[in-house]
Amino acid sequence: MAKVCNIISLFDHALKHYLSGSRGLPEAEKRRNLHCISCGSVAMNGICMASACALAISCFPQVVAARTSVYGRWLTDDRAGVVEINSCGNALCGKLVAVLDPKAPDRDINNPDPARRSRPLVGVAILTGLVRDTDGWSHGQAYDPKAGRTYRAAIRLVRDDRLDVTGCILFICRTRHWTRFKENADDL
Repeated sequence: MAKVCNIISLFDHALKHYLSGSRGLPEAEKRRNLHCISCGSVAMNGICMASACALAISCFPQVVAARTSVYGRWLTDDRAGVVEINSCGNALCGKLVAVLDPKAPDRDINNPDPARRSRPLVGVAILTGLVRDTDGWSHGQAYDPKAGRTYRAAIRLVRDDRLDVTGCILFICRTRHWTRFKENADDL
């Protein structure tokens, strides 16, 4: 609610600034418009308040979404890697940005394509082609560098700090629970 009040306050401040600096209006008209916005005319205040409420309501879901978004860095369930999820055109994708397991190879040695086995693991696309649906993101693919396999994938944000990643082959599916990565020693 404090965010909504801040948005309304910013909107009110911007409107006052605009009207007080309106070019071509006599000083008396500028003061009257500013007075109406601040405390005067019920009609003007009603319009301004309605506009501020409309703006706040339209911005509020984005404020909430920013805190409950799949975007960002996620620690894999086995704590071996960090995947950063971002937009890739109209879809969602995730790239491996850190390998935390000291025993893990630094190359994609298990890839079924021999030409890709020498590429570094950091930077490899782990999630690709995920599109928004009613319950999260689906119809994508997940690549498992440990097995060198690609699975049909879907992800769903369960809480702000937990992402369920489901991979399927035919009708057999398995869900892994990733946690939001925080850049401190407690996560490692």
